[in-house]
Amino acid sequence: MSSLMVVCPHCVTWVKTPVERCSECGVAINSAAPDQDLVTFAFRLGQPLLELGSVRLNRNGWPNIGQLIATTEGLVFLPDFISRTNGAMVTRFEYKPKWREWLHYFLGGTQQTPAVQMSPPEIIVRRNQPLAQRLFDSPGAVFVNRIGISRMILRLNQLQIQRHSACRITFFSVRHGNSLQHVQERLRELEEWRCF
Repeated sequence: MSSLMVVCPHCVTWVKTPVERCSECGVAINSAAPDQDLVTFAFRLGQPLLELGSVRLNRNGWPNIGQLIATTEGLVFLPDFISRTNGAMVTRFEYKPKWREWLHYFLGGTQQTPAVQMSPPEIIVRRNQPLAQRLFDSPGAVFVNRIGISRMILRLNQLQIQRHSACRITFFSVRHGNSLQHVQERLRELEEWRCF
C-alpha cells in the first residue's frame, strides 16, 4: 500500500498518510482537506533571511540531504533533488561506505576501483521561487518554528534542536559543506536568532 504525502497545515512539514495525527506536531491530519493557500503558508514561514548551506537531517524514510534556510519565523530544511538526463528527479543521499570498505582502507589495502568520469548531476535548487512554493515543491521539507525551540545544542558535527511540543530534530554536517559551528555562528548574527 503506497502512502500519500501531504503538508501538515499546523506545523508546515511534509508527513506521510494515512495517519490520524502528524508525526511532527501531533495535530489531527485530514488528507482529504484542501491545502491552505501559499500566502498563508508564506506568512507562517516568515521572510527568508539567510541560506545556511547544506546539512544532513537525521531521519529515515525521507530525503536527508538538503539546504537549511533561516527565516524570521524559523528554520526551513529543503531536500536536494537531482535531475537525471531522462527528466526524472531523485533525492540526494549521503553515501556511507560499508564496513568492509572501511576495514580495507584502514588495513592498507592496495586494490583500487577504476575511476569513472561522470559529469556531476545538476542539483535543483529553485532559488528564484518564493520559499512557500519551494517547500511545496520539495517533498520531505521540514519547518522548525522558532517560537517552538527550547534550545539548540552543538556537539562536534551535529546540531540538535530541542522543541517544546514536538520531537527534537538533529542536523549533521555534510562533506564539502559548512561546519555546524559556522552555521550556528551565522544564525546568531541575525537579530531574530541571537537568543539561541
